[in-house]
Amino acid sequence: MQLLIEHILLNKYLKRINKVDKERCPACRASSETVRHFLLECPGYAHKRWILEKHLNKRQKSLTLENLLGDMEAVPPLSPLPSPFYNYNSPCNA
Repeated sequence: MQLLIEHILLNKYLKRINKVDKERCPACRASSETVRHFLLECPGYAHKRWILEKHLNKRQKSLTLENLLGDMEAVPPLSPLPSPFYNYNSPCNA
């Protein structure tokens, strides 16, 4: 649910709540770190995304936010992606 409403520890949200200075992606430094960027666009996660795409292709589905966030068959392979829950350097994640 947090991914759908973008209330997740990615820099775009963290900037909005004043926890980081910039919303730039820490993996590629090129874009705003949004859910779309994190799951579909960031070159820093391309290899992990390839695993997801391969899984979806077996089910004749494409790699889209709709399939990743709305299709239960796509949920298990999301685990190979780095967790956005650990992007923020909080005492819980130290």
